[in-house]
Amino acid sequence: MSFDFENIPVPGRKSEEVEPRAILRSLPVRSGAINDLWDGQAQALTRWHAQRGRSDNLILLNTGAGKTIVGLLIAESLRRELRGNVVYMCANNDLVAQVAKEAIRLGLEHTIRAESNWSNDLFEKGRAICITNYQAVLNAFTQFKGSQRPDAVILDDAHVAEGIIRDQFSIKVTKAGQPGLFRELINLIQQSEAAPSWRAKLTQVVAGGSNYSCLMASPTFGATARNQLNALFDPFHARDADPSIKFPLAHVYGKWDFCAFCVSKDEVEISPPALPALANRVFSDTAVRRVYLSATLEEGVDFARAFGRQVADPIRPDVDAGNGERLILFSEQLGGDSIEEGLVGRLLANQKLMIAVPSYGQATRWKALGTPPNPGQFSARLDTFRTSTNGAFVLVGRYDGIDLPNEDCRVMVLDGVPRGTSLLERFTWEYLDLQGDLRSRIATRITQLFGRIIRGRVDHGVFLIASRALNNWLGSDRNLALLPDLLRNQLKLGSTVHESLKVKDPDRAVELAQGVLARQEGWTNFYSRWLNAFEFDEEVMTKSQQQQMAISKAAVNWVNYWSSLWLGDSVDTLRNARELLENQLPDLAGADARSAGWLNMWLGAMYQASGEEVHANDHFTRARNRIRAELPLPRAPAVERGGLREEDVSPMGQHFLSVFRGGTIEANNAINREDRALAALSDLAASPPQFEEAARYLGECMGFESSRPDNEVGSGPDVLWKCNRTNVVVGLEAKTHKTSNAYNKADIGQAYQHLAWIAENCGGFRGLGVCLVGEPTMATAESSPSDDMFSVERQSFVKIAAAYADLRANVREALGASKLSQVAKLGVDDEWSLEAIFAKISPRPLA
Repeated sequence: MSFDFENIPVPGRKSEEVEPRAILRSLPVRSGAINDLWDGQAQALTRWHAQRGRSDNLILLNTGAGKTIVGLLIAESLRRELRGNVVYMCANNDLVAQVAKEAIRLGLEHTIRAESNWSNDLFEKGRAICITNYQAVLNAFTQFKGSQRPDAVILDDAHVAEGIIRDQFSIKVTKAGQPGLFRELINLIQQSEAAPSWRAKLTQVVAGGSNYSCLMASPTFGATARNQLNALFDPFHARDADPSIKFPLAHVYGKWDFCAFCVSKDEVEISPPALPALANRVFSDTAVRRVYLSATLEEGVDFARAFGRQVADPIRPDVDAGNGERLILFSEQLGGDSIEEGLVGRLLANQKLMIAVPSYGQATRWKALGTPPNPGQFSARLDTFRTSTNGAFVLVGRYDGIDLPNEDCRVMVLDGVPRGTSLLERFTWEYLDLQGDLRSRIATRITQLFGRIIRGRVDHGVFLIASRALNNWLGSDRNLALLPDLLRNQLKLGSTVHESLKVKDPDRAVELAQGVLARQEGWTNFYSRWLNAFEFDEEVMTKSQQQQMAISKAAVNWVNYWSSLWLGDSVDTLRNARELLENQLPDLAGADARSAGWLNMWLGAMYQASGEEVHANDHFTRARNRIRAELPLPRAPAVERGGLREEDVSPMGQHFLSVFRGGTIEANNAINREDRALAALSDLAASPPQFEEAARYLGECMGFESSRPDNEVGSGPDVLWKCNRTNVVVGLEAKTHKTSNAYNKADIGQAYQHLAWIAENCGGFRGLGVCLVGEPTMATAESSPSDDMFSVERQSFVKIAAAYADLRANVREALGASKLSQVAKLGVDDEWSLEAIFAKISPRPLA
């Protein structure tokens, strides 16, 4: 016989407990209840309670450290304090179910909102938190509005939020799902492209015959095709319209000007280039309390790009949970037979393993060992794999929410750089090569992957990096600098093991892996000693942190500006948001010129939409210079002065014609922008990256093809000046903060690498050498520099910039008087040729 205890009155209390740990003690103890909090959980809750009044709190807890319980107790604490609606947001419904199980273990009343259904009415009555997915809160038809709009949100696995938010704002028209609409969009995009060369590239992509999987239409396309797009999508507002289009359309309709249109052979994707996250009250309202939970998402670039803000003083409990032992092997260092049939096949004979790939196409490589489950089978197949003793589980494009600790799985194969599914990300990665902008996102995904089979400090496993692209990505110290300390050191340890133990073939690798999995005593002793002794390059760490900080600051202003556009804010608000973004561009360009070029592209589109052609052309020119010359961007009308046509003018002359294209005010503004861009040459407080960008821009002003290879592609000199007329090239390496009086073996070794890079990547060009720019004027005796290495004082570049400013003033006067012959020949056979500039910077041989 059962009894109904619900209607028995309980003595009232003046107020409910709001301190999270006190709440835990007050909850009913049920079967399977937790015994006590772990140390990391207790630290996190104590820190959060002390700063609970903040609008934004970020809590970083390693995988396996119990962040779900932390999030649930905080959610209940906020519900009691605010006496309002508190929503716990998860990445998907599988995770909603997992969080609900934890709530039951805690004895915490809750409501589940999943698949358009409420599990009970407790949330609606204000008596419980609601556990749901991100999509339910962020979609255009959300039920969390009016009396049910959130007063506080817990964002679990906040590192996935950016992709989910983007999906809410992304219309994806597929060839298979909406063939008619797909064809009409393709035709409209192709007909609207002004540049025949870009139209041809798009045709190749749609036909499946391009080197690129996707391309983007001109950023001005949405504005020029606004009426046609409205007409094409009008039918999808209907009640019975395809929900895959109807839901994002409710966000995007009428905002085509602010969207990127990306095309592949199977899909057209329409989405904003920056997330208008602050257009949603959940993220913009300072009255809403937000708690972000993550194992990997720092307060840097990814966070700023997703939420349009940075969080000061994130909560990082000092715990070892999730810091398991890893042996990492690299396929590039293993010869012999194929990795699939050789190493992995032999490991599979004695161990079950997980294979992580970024796409279904990549998964076909492993079809002899296993096939990925379809979405409907995923959870069941994963549960079967957990309890099995053999076999392979192929994981496609999933980086989190999968836990296989201890004997559930000990071996993992990582095949391919983990990339997002959006066409926009693929375009920026493949074609624009915005590696700096995407680097932190890739690092977060890689960290997540390495956490899938390691859940605790005593857990251990073997990992194989099985693709050339991922081997190369992990081979860059600049990329490694973005990974957690332990994982970074484990990757370095793996390389050391390959070299020291001569693990060069699959047989040796299998033997080593089996010894590690069997807990060979020599391995465990060596592992601890090596990790305790290893130190990563501090200079690389500092440079990486400076770059990420600049990108992060720009990302905050980028999201703020795009959110203002999306909301249709007032002219003054928009102008202020745009000015904040533009003022950040010089620092961003110093850290990552390509990322700055991406913002230039879209700022140009916005200026053109508002009829400000001079500003638009200035940004478009900078975008082409910083990324690629053939970008589908409008070009300013050809300038003709005194019978002199722009195409007849030298590159340096063309630069001056662009500077003085507008009237007096526009010319003054252009000159001021140039002076600000060149200021870091003389500013002793400027960082090396800022000096590099100023030197790059000086080369651009002088008409050279000017780039920053190390910043843009991860190798080569800091700055490269190329003259395409005379086929001459020179490399510059910024050593402006070097304090020693001579260049050492490491500096000279780096210079040798740059000479080799120039020889490999600048075929047909005569190299003038590599210049080390800094205070030292000599090299140490043991460093053995070559005849092609030179020292150059920083002041030499200051003098060149000053001479350039004088020339600019003279050119301005000449243009006004129509005395144009000097403009046509600038930089051809005079003191502004690359050879003459090389002599002017007074290079001193280091050999």
